[in-house]
Amino acid sequence: MGLEFNVDIRAVQRNYDVSPVPIQFLDLNNPARSAAVFGQYEFRIAPRWTAYLGARLDKTWGYRPVPSPRAALIYQESPRTVFKMLYGGAFRNPNAFERYYDDHGNSQMANPSLRPERTETFEVDVEHKLTKRLDATVSAYHYTLHDLIQAVPDGAIVQYRNVSRAQANGIEFELNGHPWRSVETVASFSLQRAEDAATGGRLANSPPGNRSIPASTPLLRNKLDLSGAVRDLDARLCRSGAQVPGYYVADLTMSSVHLHRDFDLQAGVRNLFDRRYSDPTGFSDAMQSMPEDGRSVFLRLIWHSGQ
Repeated sequence: MGLEFNVDIRAVQRNYDVSPVPIQFLDLNNPARSAAVFGQYEFRIAPRWTAYLGARLDKTWGYRPVPSPRAALIYQESPRTVFKMLYGGAFRNPNAFERYYDDHGNSQMANPSLRPERTETFEVDVEHKLTKRLDATVSAYHYTLHDLIQAVPDGAIVQYRNVSRAQANGIEFELNGHPWRSVETVASFSLQRAEDAATGGRLANSPPGNRSIPASTPLLRNKLDLSGAVRDLDARLCRSGAQVPGYYVADLTMSSVHLHRDFDLQAGVRNLFDRRYSDPTGFSDAMQSMPEDGRSVFLRLIWHSGQ
């Protein structure tokens, strides 16, 4: 069991023009305060069955209390195979920008009555140890989201509102461990569909497929660490219904392991093959997608103070 209490020292938003005439559109400070109580109980039903029951109650000043239940049923079929059935609830409060930002008709209206988003999750996992060095996991899930917060156009300006209910169904495959010598990876592949519960239309910025293959290995008797990753994303919809093509991006990083007692060194390349791709943007009609960075090189020196 436990208690949690959070206080923002400040949450300042200011917006003003200095030319041709000084005008201040916004000067707000809306710090949030929240408290929560939570608990979880574990008990063994049978030699191979274990259950977990939990709950959390959050109270944020300015909102009603929100309960978040948790439940899990675990079946240990064998030393190598585990089945998990999971259920949970969660929420997200509107941030200060979504709830309070208002520049007096220039781009956005405030919405002090904005409510938290809520979600329910159902998931079934199967974990299996393929070898001593390699594990596999298969997960199937169903998510339901209520009171989804979205930017809604109102003439030339927008307002964030609780406007929709959405749901997502998917399946994910994961392989983790050491498939070859000292190479370590957590490769994953997922298929999903996220849609508006009322219309059945696919949600914007929600790819049907997502693949990721990171890997790392030590070099020079563990003095260096070489890591890389390839991320592959399917095409996504913009808010207007236009489609942003899918893409893949590869990254490569070389890290020293204790170059010096107080220093480590990292060097790497982001977007190794200089792929040109874009991501959907928010509510702007003028720009439905935004081009992302091409190839970039970085060098990072890390100082460990007080060691």
